[in-house]
Amino acid sequence: MSASADTKDMRQNVKRGHMTTAEKVLRYMEENKGKWFSGALLADDLSLSRNAVWKAVGVLRERGYDIESSPNKGYRLSNHSDKLSVEGILPYLSSGASSFDPDDIHVYESIDSTNKEALRLLSTGAGHGTIVASQMQTKGQGHNERSFISPPGGIYLSIILLPEKMKSSEPAHVTRAVADCICGAAKALCGRELSFEKPSGCLLQGKKVAGIFTEALYDLDIGRPLAYIPGIGINYYTKRAEFSSEIRDVAISIYGDDEPATVSRNEFIAELIKRLLLL
Repeated sequence: MSASADTKDMRQNVKRGHMTTAEKVLRYMEENKGKWFSGALLADDLSLSRNAVWKAVGVLRERGYDIESSPNKGYRLSNHSDKLSVEGILPYLSSGASSFDPDDIHVYESIDSTNKEALRLLSTGAGHGTIVASQMQTKGQGHNERSFISPPGGIYLSIILLPEKMKSSEPAHVTRAVADCICGAAKALCGRELSFEKPSGCLLQGKKVAGIFTEALYDLDIGRPLAYIPGIGINYYTKRAEFSSEIRDVAISIYGDDEPATVSRNEFIAELIKRLLLL
C-alpha cells in the first residue's frame, strides 16, 4: 500500500544509493552543524560541482532549513536549525545503535498518522526497528478513537517492534517500557525528571508531557501478537498557545515558552531510538 495522500512532503530518501544532491549536502551539513564550509570544499568533499552545491542549498532553504551564507566563509547549517530529517537524526545514531539499519528511518513533513504509516510499512515487509516520524500529523489518533492533536514543536514518532526481537514482549509491559525510554531520554539529554502516568503517558511537574498509543497486530488463530506499534507524542517545545483550550492547563512541554531548547528534536529522537531498540 502506498503512503497516504495526506503526506505533503516526500519521505526523506535514506537509501544510500539513491540520495539526492540536496540530501547529500544536508547530511554533510548536519554532520558538521554550525561549521562554515566554502562551496568549493563542499563540492570537493561530495564530488559535486559548485553549481550543484549552490542549487542544493537553494532547495534546502526552500524546504525550511536555516542555512546561513557569507561571501568570505561559505555556508553553514545554523545551530538553531531543528527541522526533522533522516540526515539530522543519523549523526546522533553513529554510536550506540550498531544493529540499526538507517534505511529504516522514514521522516515526513506531514502525514495522516505515524502509526498508520507504520502499519502500511509493516504490510509491505518492514521489519523490527522501523521508525516513522513527522513534523505534523493531520489525523493523529489516541485511545478510544479520540483525535490526537499534533501542534508544532512536538515529536511524533512510531516504531515497529517484533516480539521475537524483544527482550520482554508481554503486551501489558510494552507501553510502560516505552514510557521508561521517554523518561530516560529526557533525563539524560534535557535534565528533566519525567514520571509514568497510568495507563499511557508521562508527566512533567504534574502535567502531561507525552502520550503513548500502542497498537498490536495479532494472530487470532494462535492467540499471540505478531507486532507492536507504539505511537509516541511528546510536547517538546510546543508553545502553550498552540495547545487546545481543553488541555492548555494540564499540558506542558519539555522546554517552556521562554526557554530555548538546548537539545534538538533530531538528537532526542536518536536517543529515543537507541533506547527503544534495547526493549
